[in-house]
Amino acid sequence: MLKILLKTCITTAAEDVVINVNFMFAVNLTLELLTKKMI
Repeated sequence: MLKILLKTCITTAAEDVVINVNFMFAVNLTLELLTKKMI
């Protein structure tokens, strides 16, 4: 029971990290494109 709970927590945390990394990457890419267009 505890192992299943722990596994669920780790999986959820890992998914959150992946989502955050992808989000930050998308934001950085968008900012780069915007700054290149301005210059």
